[in-house]
Amino acid sequence: QEVHSKYLDYYRSKLSPDYELIGKNYNYLVTKKSSLGKVENLGSFPLGDREILLCWSERQKLLILNLHAPHQIDLKIEIEKSFSQFWKSQRLDQMYSPSRILVLGDFNDCYFKPLVELKLLGRKLKQHGESEYSCCT
Repeated sequence: QEVHSKYLDYYRSKLSPDYELIGKNYNYLVTKKSSLGKVENLGSFPLGDREILLCWSERQKLLILNLHAPHQIDLKIEIEKSFSQFWKSQRLDQMYSPSRILVLGDFNDCYFKPLVELKLLGRKLKQHGESEYSCCT
């Protein structure tokens, strides 16, 4: 979820030692070390005027994308395009082979076209269950 930098120290002080805060520029992910092990920040890449944070859990062979999406974009097209460009440019396919991919964040997708499916690394990812009601889908 997006977090203003002036609140980071406050949030860090509330986390137990088993939790870690990863990210930058308003886009942060809280991970649980006992579940995921050490989570590596692979970097960020653009999504419109914002960014997608990409992380890796070696223990779980889990690739995590955390985003705070801009409004009124086609999320499916933009995420797939940006992810593919970053993955290839960084040669991440030579270093990481995920068993699972998790995409999470603030999608802001009710303003344009709801995101229900993505295709990343040749895999079809679908939303499981219903999203919570909020200002956005």
